[in-house]
Amino acid sequence: MLARLMEEAGCCYGQLQIKLEDLAELLRQGRVEDVAALTAELDVLFAQAQQVDLKIRQELRASPEQLTAQRVRIYIQQMENVKKQFDVLIPQIQDIKSLIASDILQLREGRAAVGGYKSKTDHRGGTIKGTY
Repeated sequence: MLARLMEEAGCCYGQLQIKLEDLAELLRQGRVEDVAALTAELDVLFAQAQQVDLKIRQELRASPEQLTAQRVRIYIQQMENVKKQFDVLIPQIQDIKSLIASDILQLREGRAAVGGYKSKTDHRGGTIKGTY
């Protein structure tokens, strides 16, 4: 049972690594609009990995003798690989968030500046009077 769960965890973490590589590529290409769909897929994969990890912990509590050093090394290595990918991606994502926040601020300031040029509704459509 534990061997099957460890294999399943390996598949989950492998798929996570592939999706994180895809995310890194999207960020490199500046295709921010495609990130939302990919993060939804990542959410599903993380949920699957959490479920498998929970089953592994439950199995180990029931029969700790099934645990081998090789299984632990492989499992830890897979998790470390995913963490390394996160460590690379998080600064990139934070940079993009900062750029987007800056753009939003500039747009808001621009709207406020344009708002100063609005005429009052009671003067709209009036005529200019004066002597020439």
